[in-house]
Amino acid sequence: MDWAERPAISGAHAYGLVTRQLARQREHDLAWCRYQAAAEEWVRGRDEAYGSAGSAAAREAMRAQGGAAGGGVQRQRAREAAEAAAAEFERRHPAPVWNGGTPCAQPRYSASVDPQAGVL
Repeated sequence: MDWAERPAISGAHAYGLVTRQLARQREHDLAWCRYQAAAEEWVRGRDEAYGSAGSAAAREAMRAQGGAAGGGVQRQRAREAAEAAAAEFERRHPAPVWNGGTPCAQPRYSASVDPQAGVL
């Protein structure tokens, strides 16, 4: 009871405490937050691998052409290098999966791509 002689907690809250339902929900919420952070970090890592390899290949193509911007062939090679680096990242670092189900972060460049799945 509080100072006004009202119940300090509701019956539903007391039930959740006694049955550990509230503790299980809290543990679930924390696990979900950890999963989301891991999925976002995985996507950042994949995108970093893609961007770094693509930039390096584009710079190399410009150097090979004496500083002139590369044409379509050079851009294609840079994109292929970027996609190969991202695919290698995906092979070395599997996407985090929530409770054994569908991951939020889907591989985009490796052979394990599901065309029906959403992609981050």
